[in-house]
Amino acid sequence: MGVTIRVNIRTLMYILVIAMVLLMLDLLFMMSVSRHKTKVVKSPIDMDEAWIRFDQQNLHPINLVQGSPQCQRILLTGNHDQLCAGTKPETEPEPGHTRGNFGGGIKIGGTVAVPINRPPDSSGSRVTKPAKAAIPAKAAKPAKAAKPAVKQHKTLAQPARKSKLSPMVQKAVDMSTVLASPNVTCTANRSRNRMLNIYGAKFNLSTPVFLNSEFETEPHILDLPFPFGVQDATKSVRETLAIARNTSLPLIAKRKSCLRCVIVGNGGLIKDTSLGKVIDNFDVVLRINDAPTKGYEKDVGSKTTMRMCYPESTFSKPDQFHGDWLLLMMVFKPLDLIWLQTVAQGKKITNQKGFWKKIASTVPKKPEYFRMLNPSILRETGFEIIGFPVSTDGKVGKNVPTSGCLGIMLSLRFCDEVAIAGFGYDTSVPNAPLHYYDKLKMKEIKRSWTHSVDKEQKMLYELVDQGVIQDLTGGLIRT
Repeated sequence: MGVTIRVNIRTLMYILVIAMVLLMLDLLFMMSVSRHKTKVVKSPIDMDEAWIRFDQQNLHPINLVQGSPQCQRILLTGNHDQLCAGTKPETEPEPGHTRGNFGGGIKIGGTVAVPINRPPDSSGSRVTKPAKAAIPAKAAKPAKAAKPAVKQHKTLAQPARKSKLSPMVQKAVDMSTVLASPNVTCTANRSRNRMLNIYGAKFNLSTPVFLNSEFETEPHILDLPFPFGVQDATKSVRETLAIARNTSLPLIAKRKSCLRCVIVGNGGLIKDTSLGKVIDNFDVVLRINDAPTKGYEKDVGSKTTMRMCYPESTFSKPDQFHGDWLLLMMVFKPLDLIWLQTVAQGKKITNQKGFWKKIASTVPKKPEYFRMLNPSILRETGFEIIGFPVSTDGKVGKNVPTSGCLGIMLSLRFCDEVAIAGFGYDTSVPNAPLHYYDKLKMKEIKRSWTHSVDKEQKMLYELVDQGVIQDLTGGLIRT
């Protein structure tokens, strides 16, 4: 019996040792898991983020790769980011004077995502905190000491005359004012990557922004006439390019490693927003048609890098063309090329026949300040991106994107961060102002025979929802 007892005790000891070893291994495993645990933010939609290295000088992709397997989901809805965070530590993008963007960046698994509406006092904020601005000074009368802080807060968050803005616009403006800070940062390829997420190959990055000497090699460009192609107009295009030879991007695009661009629309909702300083703080400011800046600087700024137009939509007086901005021509008919050839040589247009309104007879700009928008971008935007019915005969119906929409598609090809201001048509309010500078009403857009704004706006809403572009004035933010 004594032998039997010794055997049982030894067996129990073995079992106890094994149990302790297993317990220790389990504890070590749990500690390891907690240390390397992958944080995933739940979202209703899965989206693979495509990341691309981009040759900004020559405007073509170098390499297209999929995002890190540790972070395959980046969803942006309602103007806020929801991020799948990988196991690698999160860090802010490198600071520096060449950085600049809507908000701080979060580096995730070797890629970078940027929340477009981060609070200004969070980590990686868009503007440095005012020293002790919100802390009442220790004095005998604390109420008086707190007054400067309250006053400063109101100046930052509510620069516009609130009574004249709708709640939707006021909220967007309040969130945009921090972008006037010199400390904003920029994340390379941010807008392009997210555009590729949505449209993939439909958004062709290899398409040149401007018409150049190799235009005849582009696919389908000879299939349709203007504005969708150059069919039966190749000779006139070559003659125009012989005069306006420069087909490069603005100089600022070559100097900066990361570009922040804003397209300033002509919509009436930008009026009384006081966003002028915010707009002028962008690297590239693209304006549309003959929308003025003089007298409206407080709301729309004064800086202009490019202005998109066609003969009937540009300025009518020569003195309005002064400045070193590029005139980007949207060609709708062969006669537009004749106008461009004439004014680019410093000559005067004597015959206005064939234009549907009075045009500028002279443009005091040197040939190097003229560009022609590639019709392939207009065709891609209308037929592939928006989904307008494909034109088989080149006739212009309600299948032409607005100039503002074309400005966005243009900017996405060479800008890393793209914002808009003054966009959005509320056609349910027919007597609302159509533009910020005239007395036209919203009902006029219903009479337009070239634009289908409802279908276009649906596409633009998606670009804002998914963080491709940031809306500074709130006209395209879903409520």
